[in-house]
Amino acid sequence: MRILVQFLAENVRWWTRRVGPIVVAALLIFPALASDSTQVLLLSGKIVNPAGAALPGCVLSVVSSFGRSAPTFSQGDGSFQLEVALPPGSSPAASSTPFLEVYWNKELMYRQPVASLTIESALPKSQTASGPTDWANLLHDGGRVEVKPIRLGR
Repeated sequence: MRILVQFLAENVRWWTRRVGPIVVAALLIFPALASDSTQVLLLSGKIVNPAGAALPGCVLSVVSSFGRSAPTFSQGDGSFQLEVALPPGSSPAASSTPFLEVYWNKELMYRQPVASLTIESALPKSQTASGPTDWANLLHDGGRVEVKPIRLGR
């Protein structure tokens, strides 16, 4: 019994010295990370060819300093919908500008800053009565935005 108590005491000391600081750090860090609410921008639109016909099967994603969004495919009618996570406190500064990328058969066909897309309709997350609906607000606060059709090809 004495050997078992001594063995347990040594293991408890080892765990306390080795794992204890990690657990304390995690408990301090995770609430701080959780308080930085990540905003989401729901981006939708259509991918068309130069004649305006739908282009189904294109792979779309948004790339920013926060990473790459989950890719999505354009549907049979060319429509797409992407959820884009925006970094907390994000701004449309040049270094953090998100880009929309469109691939067709593994070939990059389109890469433009999201803020250069023409807004067809938008609903910012924090709707203000007098505030304009522009990319600066959308990229900071999130919300829903539908863009005019994106033409691929020549």
